[in-house]
Amino acid sequence: MSDILETLLQGLEKLCTLINNFFLLTFSYLKYIFSIFLIFMGLLTLMKFRGIYINERLSPDHFKNENQLKNARIFTGVLYLFFGFGIMFNYFTFFLIFLLDPLPDKIFFEFINFHGMIEPRTLNRIEDVETALYPHEKTIFYAIAFFSFLSFAQIVACFHYLTIGLKKDHVSKALKLLISAVMEGILAGFTTFMPLFIL
Repeated sequence: MSDILETLLQGLEKLCTLINNFFLLTFSYLKYIFSIFLIFMGLLTLMKFRGIYINERLSPDHFKNENQLKNARIFTGVLYLFFGFGIMFNYFTFFLIFLLDPLPDKIFFEFINFHGMIEPRTLNRIEDVETALYPHEKTIFYAIAFFSFLSFAQIVACFHYLTIGLKKDHVSKALKLLISAVMEGILAGFTTFMPLFIL
């Protein structure tokens, strides 16, 4: 019986190793996909502003309402570019880790030990992937880090809905995204995934 259990545990550890490799590859792709997406959004926003500016010169009466949003669109476009290049070259990621790491989040890690039976050293290895000894400890961390990334992506989407116009449906979508993103961030941590973007 013990041999069967040991074989099963070894098989699970091998499976966790495969899952860990998948997560590492996924995060390495996500960093650049997300960065390029933000840069693309920034360029689109600035190009849209440029088109509005040209059309405003041709027909100032028709575009007089857009004039109030010009500065906001310039700021938004530049901010997208700053975020995109900052994540791609890590300086914005380092800044976010410094800024957000003191927040009381990562409640998921406390849920793991709700019964108090896990030793603090084992829990520390789950919270810090660099100190993990076993593949399953890394798998737990990577799964929580993925939810952390989803939280961050939803906050960016919320920001996008608020900057494309203060219509009722945009505000409603932004509010729903913000609430879900904050809840996910408190559970999984706002910075849990960020060290994986620096690797």
